[in-house]
Amino acid sequence: MNSPAVTLHDSHSPAVSPGKYTVKLSQKVGDNTVPDATQEVVVAGPGYTLDPTVVFAVYPPAGGKGDYSTTLPHITLRSVVLPWARKTDEPWLALLLVQNDDVVADPSGAVLVSRPLKDLGSGSSVWVPPVDASESGGTCMTVDLTRNAVEALLPRRSELRYLTHVRDVSAFAPSADDNKNEHWETGKYSVLVSSRLATTEKTAPSQYTALLVSLASHPLDDKGTFPAQYTSARFIVLHSWAFESVRDQETGSGTFGDLASQVQTGPLALPAVDTSGAGGSVGQDVKDRVSSGYVPIVHQLPTGERDLAWYRGPFTPYPPRDPHGSSGTAGSGFKAWASADAAMVYLPAYGVFDVSYAAAYELGRSLAWQNADLTASLARFRAHAARRAQAQTASAYRAPAQPQAPGGTDVLPTAPEARSRFEELLKKLDTRQLTTDLKNLKGDPPQSASAPSTGSGAARGRPHLPYFLAAPVIADPAPAAELADSGLDRNALLVQVPWWYLVPDAGMLPPDSARLFHVDSYWVDALVSGAASVGASTSFDVQATQQLLQAYAAEPAALPSAGMLLRSSLVLHWPKLDVTATGKQDVRIMTVRKVAADILLVLFSDLPEEITITEPEHALQFGIDGAIDDSKHGQIGVRDSAGNAIGTLEDIAGTLRPGSPKWHVISFDPTSSNSLTKKLQNMDLSADVKEKMGYSQAAPAAMAYILMNQPQKFTWKKKAS
Repeated sequence: MNSPAVTLHDSHSPAVSPGKYTVKLSQKVGDNTVPDATQEVVVAGPGYTLDPTVVFAVYPPAGGKGDYSTTLPHITLRSVVLPWARKTDEPWLALLLVQNDDVVADPSGAVLVSRPLKDLGSGSSVWVPPVDASESGGTCMTVDLTRNAVEALLPRRSELRYLTHVRDVSAFAPSADDNKNEHWETGKYSVLVSSRLATTEKTAPSQYTALLVSLASHPLDDKGTFPAQYTSARFIVLHSWAFESVRDQETGSGTFGDLASQVQTGPLALPAVDTSGAGGSVGQDVKDRVSSGYVPIVHQLPTGERDLAWYRGPFTPYPPRDPHGSSGTAGSGFKAWASADAAMVYLPAYGVFDVSYAAAYELGRSLAWQNADLTASLARFRAHAARRAQAQTASAYRAPAQPQAPGGTDVLPTAPEARSRFEELLKKLDTRQLTTDLKNLKGDPPQSASAPSTGSGAARGRPHLPYFLAAPVIADPAPAAELADSGLDRNALLVQVPWWYLVPDAGMLPPDSARLFHVDSYWVDALVSGAASVGASTSFDVQATQQLLQAYAAEPAALPSAGMLLRSSLVLHWPKLDVTATGKQDVRIMTVRKVAADILLVLFSDLPEEITITEPEHALQFGIDGAIDDSKHGQIGVRDSAGNAIGTLEDIAGTLRPGSPKWHVISFDPTSSNSLTKKLQNMDLSADVKEKMGYSQAAPAAMAYILMNQPQKFTWKKKAS
């Protein structure tokens, strides 16, 4: 992704504040003075409703479900001036994060209620914001918060400026690889951040609603005290969205780093089995098979008997050996299989079969039958091959004394001539000799397709008919290309392989595991061979199919060389994980596919030395770097302008407002000795750095900068051999 130029600013005051203005025009021409003209102008403030298109982005995403316990939710607005449009000295908007028990529900049970601005309600126990009569037209959405919630959650007036800032994105040209990351769209935006962390319960999801509320009239005094006569307060809501913060149920922890650190790597194979009761070399052979990715299965023989067999899918812990018998390991070349029976590997020492490649062959046939385009293309290919074979046969069996067309090319006899010659042949035919010749007919082609010429009208030697059935019948690559487009492709078929063929036993991929593997190209070749065999009903069809596979083998599609299967709550809670890999060669990511709710399949062009997973960038995120719970106190990394770490703010739990621990509201009050702003101002940094970064004043832009969360990463490295 191209790196944008991002600048943060403290605020953006409007050119003209809301209010009544008098415009006076004075003009003097020479010694003559023109009478003054005046005009009353009213600059209206923004309304109490918000066009949804003004909302550029929110985080956590609406309807999101994940562990947001270190997140300070935020909203980004396309209007850069909106938060300061009513009050130039402080923002008039704030982002509150509430739960159900913070809200006084309407008698109907609704949390948000639509009310007319001219009548927001009244009563001795509910604080209601005053609205100017000139702005009392229309309706708005409102929410009622309990007294405790108001005092615990509402930012103090001195804190509002630290929770709002401006983001200016410039010099950025999105590329095709950016996947439309709109959070980097060029422009100026206002950003409002909540001071409450979206903490997560240990036993159940935490339901949250984020509310963008008007604080044009603030119900708290400078000390943060809510008037004693009120039990609740009503706020005008301009925008809202809901999400769930979920702690991983199995581990009890759900941060990206915690979940990634719990993932155990290993080969894609069953755990070691106890073979102490087996005699001789049987036990060791079983161990070797299991460690190589095989699982024992029940195999039904053609006779109907059921016996033990071994099976392994296309993913193997070790580089596979050539099952055709040649030395070496799997490579990029293609090797065809003639049939499923030919792909069966017999293990004579134990009298059992390895059915891996035979199963791949039969699976290829099943996948091809499900693909109407592929079966139709195979039928067209065989018809094309038959026409070419017929043309070759007719050309070779022309009459020897036929005249030649200009240029010396033989021509076929006319129909009457051919019929007459055939009748003459029948009259002279010795049926006994014909029977003998048919019995002796062989399929081996002669050394030459035609005998040397012995003069005008000399007979030509004619090859046996089976030779033409085995002769090349693919005149051009068009049929093979059409078949590849229809699905006769190694990679296209590999991605269709059902899960139980890839991982035949759940014990090979336990929870919280990453399994690395090689891709067995011979297994995939058996898959392709089986798919190509669909519809072959004659010996000619079989030979034509073999020629097709030989043509395919000349330029086989590049297969992945290795891969990784990741089973973790990371996949469940972060479905768009970013995966990168490096190795001795250039390693490309060929496939990233979510095969189950918590399982991710990644295929690489070459064997990687390092694999890194990165938290996806849903949008710019704000929060702390470590969770706060019974044993952890949280921290925030402090960076310089180049993004380099220069220090850490420890014990973020100490900056939480006093009161019930459930609130987890960070104090930004500059007058409080325990606030985050004071902690930043008191950091032991050089005066130059603190002044340059705005840390000495704890400027709003500086606070936003240190609260920006970088996507977390986790890397697995290949063990040194």
